[in-house]
Amino acid sequence: MAMYSFFVPIASIGELNVDWFEDNEGHVLQVDIPGLTKEDLSLQVLAQNILQIVGVHTGSVATHEAVVHVLERPRGAFLRQYRLPDNVLEEEVKAYDENGVLTITIPKLKVPYVCSIPIYVSQL
Repeated sequence: MAMYSFFVPIASIGELNVDWFEDNEGHVLQVDIPGLTKEDLSLQVLAQNILQIVGVHTGSVATHEAVVHVLERPRGAFLRQYRLPDNVLEEEVKAYDENGVLTITIPKLKVPYVCSIPIYVSQL
């Protein structure tokens, strides 16, 4: 059963296929980017824990003399934004491109931060 509280894009423009997995160590996003180079992409963590993926598919364009029968491959700019959960280390996000799949790893905090607050009794 999929969870959707954080995992639905808060902004989406253009075509981009993304899978998002979570385990005890962190979150992993796999993004299909066949034919793209790292110069074609921008990956950022914005304010309020928002992960932003921006890029441009620069697929081949038929000449004016060609008769186009099918155009199914993605073309043009894309943008995808996801709100990350609070329990992640956004400064340790890493991204790797292998065979046209961008794998983004986002580690979780190891121990939730808990702070005990002392209670003082007023002396009258």
